[in-house]
Amino acid sequence: MSACLLLSKLTRKVISALKMQIESVQLWSDSTIALAWINTPPNQLKTFVSNRVSQIQQLSKDFQWKHISSEVNPADVLSRGQDIKELAANDLWWKGPDLQNMAVATPNSLRVSSTVNGQCFTNELKSISKVTLKLNIDSFY
Repeated sequence: MSACLLLSKLTRKVISALKMQIESVQLWSDSTIALAWINTPPNQLKTFVSNRVSQIQQLSKDFQWKHISSEVNPADVLSRGQDIKELAANDLWWKGPDLQNMAVATPNSLRVSSTVNGQCFTNELKSISKVTLKLNIDSFY
């Protein structure tokens, strides 16, 4: 969640510094949970996540969030334990994934539903209680 907020802030700053018309912006995350939270109204989330989601939604209202699988995420290359020789020859690290072909090949798989099942997602949802009160008023004092 914090990484998505940082990305939103950084993207806004870069766009502002460029001082040019940008047609579209795509932000990518490999966290389906974070993407589901971003697509959830902040008032349905607990405070910590709600505050960040609110900021992200405001900063990235004109952007499109997409999912990138860990297999093609260049940020995950080092976490897979590659040594320096493998890294030097790793096109994913140096050039990044071929996002244009990914988006054309599987556009629907890159959209994240706001109804992600999972304990991590649901743990941050506010609990909603419904209470019904039935009163029988006896007019006889």
